[in-house]
This record gives sequence, structure tokens and C-alpha cells, in this order.
Amino acid sequence: MEDGPYRPFADIIAGHGRRHPEKEAIFCKDLIVRGGVNIAPLEIDGVISELPEVAEACTVGVPDPIYGEEVVSYVSLKPGSDLTGEAIRAHCVTRLPQLKTPKEIVIQGSLLRTRGKLDRNMLTEDWKRAHDL
Repeated sequence: MEDGPYRPFADIIAGHGRRHPEKEAIFCKDLIVRGGVNIAPLEIDGVISELPEVAEACTVGVPDPIYGEEVVSYVSLKPGSDLTGEAIRAHCVTRLPQLKTPKEIVIQGSLLRTRGKLDRNMLTEDWKRAHDL
């Protein structure tokens, strides 16, 4: 079978006997592990992006002494929007289970990017600096 761009990812998910530790690390670092539950940040990003005032969203896991990681979402709003973090969180409460609902919504003018891609690691480090961790 040919190794296309999606083959290693499929091997990780399906466990076809071929292991790719370097690709597993890339895949797993995007997961948030909160109290032993794996949370896909893209699901939360999608729920937040349902709001028409949201330009983009990026959800990250930040350190938490009880759960290991907690869910925090960074949001960039469209120009002229006055949407608040509380309104975004209220929307999430209606669409996500409690353990996936962001603990904090951080609204920024633009989100940190590396080579054009949202940089979850830099956003996590930004949160840590803001909270003196």
C-alpha cells in the first residue's frame, strides 16, 4: 500500500502494527488531556467559530494543578464586534460538555502564527507568562 500524506495518521489511529513515534508526538501534542480525558481543540474551535462575530479561534491546554490541563480559548473578533468572552463561553456551555467548555476566553486582535499557521505552543506560553507560571 502506498504511503500518502494521510497514511501515517491513519496508522496511528487504526493501530495497523506500524508505529511512528515521531508522528505520534506531533499528533498528540495538539490534544488537551484534562483529568485523563483527551479533548480535541479543533472541536472547541469549531463551536466558537459558529458565532458570526468570530474571525478565528484557537484552543489550547494550559497547566492545571488538579486536572493536569485546563481548556483555554484564544479568539480574534471581526472588526466592529463587541462580543465578550462571557458571551462566547455561554455559547460553548450550550454546545459542549462541561469538561470541554473553556475555563477562560482570551480575546486578542490577532492570534500568534508561525509560518502562517496558528501556533498553539506559543499561545500556551503566552498564557503561562500572563499567569506567572
